[in-house]
Amino acid sequence: MTECVSKRKRPGHIGLKAFAISGLLLASFGLAALALWPGLDLAGAAWFFIAPGHFVGATPEMRAFRTFASVLPFVIYAGAILLYLASLALMVPRHLILSHRGMIFLSLSLALGPGLLVNQVFKAHVHRPRPIHVEVFGGTAPFQPFYKADGDCEKNCSFPSGETAASFWTMAPAALAPPPLRGVAVAAAILFGAATGLSRMAVGAHFLSDVLFSGLLTGLMTIGFWYATRPNRAPHMTEAKTGLQEDLAPL
Repeated sequence: MTECVSKRKRPGHIGLKAFAISGLLLASFGLAALALWPGLDLAGAAWFFIAPGHFVGATPEMRAFRTFASVLPFVIYAGAILLYLASLALMVPRHLILSHRGMIFLSLSLALGPGLLVNQVFKAHVHRPRPIHVEVFGGTAPFQPFYKADGDCEKNCSFPSGETAASFWTMAPAALAPPPLRGVAVAAAILFGAATGLSRMAVGAHFLSDVLFSGLLTGLMTIGFWYATRPNRAPHMTEAKTGLQEDLAPL
C-alpha cells in the first residue's frame, strides 16, 4: 500500500523539483548574462525610469505593497512559532503538527539566508549604488556592475535586495505544506518573491541583478536546509503525510 502511495506521489515530486531547478537555472543564466553585458542592468532599470530621480513605482499603492511584502514573511514565521508551541502542547490536530526539524528548517533558512548572508555579509560589504543614485538616472554615482564590491555607496546599498530575499524565503514554509497543496504554495511563494523584486526595481531601489541574486541565494539556502533537516528514511517507508509531520520524534 505504501509502495503504491509512493508511486502516485512521485510524478508530483518530480514536477516540483523540476520547477525549482528551472527557477534556479533561470536566475543563474540571468546573472551570467548580466555579468557579461552589465548594460542590461541599466536597460532593465530604464524600463521604470520617468525623469531624473523619479521612477514609475513611486505611488501610494506601491508603498502599501512594500509594507505588506516586508511584513508578511515575519508574520508567517511568527505563526510557525505559535504552531510549533501548540504542537508541543498537543493542542493541534496531528496533521497540523510542526515538528522539531520543521521549525529548525524555517529558523535556519530565514536567519542564515536573508538575515546573515544577504543583509550582513553581501549588503554590508558590497558598495553598489542604487539605480536612483547613479548618473544615468539623475544621481551622482557611476554605475557599478553587481560583481564589483567597490562603489560610491557607503551603507544600505543596492546589492543584493534584502526585501526580495525575505519574500523568496516564503518558499520554506510553502515546502512544508501538505503534498496536494505544496506545488501551488511553492509557486505562489516564487511569484511573491518575483513581485517584490519587480516592485523594488520599479521605485529605483534595485537592479535586476540584485533581485536575481537574492532569489538564487535564498533558493539554494532553502533547498540546502530542506535536505539537511529531513529525516533519513527508506523509499518504501514514504507515506502521504504533510511536510509538517514528516518527523514527529525529537532530534
